[in-house]
Amino acid sequence: LAAHTGPGLPGTPGQLYEDVIARELRTWADVMKTGNRPEPTIEALRITAACVSLLSPTAPRLTSLLGKARISNLTSAAPGEITEKLTGLLAQPGEAELSLRPDPIADYLILTTFPAASDPLLSTCIDFIDLPEPPLTARSSPPPVPATRPEPERFCDNLTRAGENTAIPNAITTARGVATIALTRKPGLWHAAF
Repeated sequence: LAAHTGPGLPGTPGQLYEDVIARELRTWADVMKTGNRPEPTIEALRITAACVSLLSPTAPRLTSLLGKARISNLTSAAPGEITEKLTGLLAQPGEAELSLRPDPIADYLILTTFPAASDPLLSTCIDFIDLPEPPLTARSSPPPVPATRPEPERFCDNLTRAGENTAIPNAITTARGVATIALTRKPGLWHAAF
């Protein structure tokens, strides 16, 4: 990449990721423009993208998560409005889970947004994960098969994938740090990690 760098071209993989994210978030902001309402801030959209990248929530869960993350402090758009406008951009055909594609961009957002133990957004995301019900007794009937993968599984899969991204400096170390924080806050995530 650096050998082919010219004016206006990113010089590092990090700059490339940032350029792609900036373009994507501008597209999101354009999609969100409605009537006289101002477009959401890029900061609000970046937080939304990071939450989607880490958790792959369903649309109703994203609305709830953005409310808990206090996204309304950063934009005049309500969490439900953000979710409604972005679902068409983030939903994959036949899947209820929302995800940011391509995966390396999602990985970069996870690893650059959530590395700090004291990050309140990371705490909000981890606390938001619904853990499965305790195991069934011999006399109870099994629960219905979920339409989507369980939230802990999505979280673990996304964080594992991000940690394995060798194009991002210190990916494994950062992912390990996020995993340690997550397991400390929510020990029930161990089951999904295996």
